[in-house]
Amino acid sequence: MFPGGEFHHEEIRGEIQLDWRSLLGMTISMSHAPLPDDARYPEFERKLRAYFKRFEKDGVVALATRCWIDAGRF
Repeated sequence: MFPGGEFHHEEIRGEIQLDWRSLLGMTISMSHAPLPDDARYPEFERKLRAYFKRFEKDGVVALATRCWIDAGRF
């Protein structure tokens, strides 16, 4: 990939725990989520609440995370 150079790849796995407000905020911040003034928002929020209710434990849901770090030197 880098003839005569170096390339390093690291993958870090983790977990984040989100309460309802944090999950909603994080989800709304994604570009493909409908915003509150969108006609699709009520259905979106209803389904997200159902997801939270199904998977929450002690008021939070746990989401697996993965971060890829790539670094190279020419």
